[in-house]
Amino acid sequence: MSSNLIPDVLKRRIETLPGTPGVYLFKNTKGVPVYIGKALSIRKRVLSHFRFYGESFSKEGVMLGETRAIDFIETPTEEEALLLEAS
Repeated sequence: MSSNLIPDVLKRRIETLPGTPGVYLFKNTKGVPVYIGKALSIRKRVLSHFRFYGESFSKEGVMLGETRAIDFIETPTEEEALLLEAS
């Protein structure tokens, strides 16, 4: 991950993400989700995506290039996160 390429607003948001289970949403400029995922640790999972930031040749890099906001919903367990992601 080249952290100097990641917009400051996303860096700050990542720092505030919890290390708990849940669902995270990458949203574009219109607030529309471009990706929804589940995680045992929201912060760790979101950080793992950003190793592709700035890659115009990968699907994940393109998706991250469209991301302007990150939201999340915490859940008590990873299983509940899976159910929430599916809904």
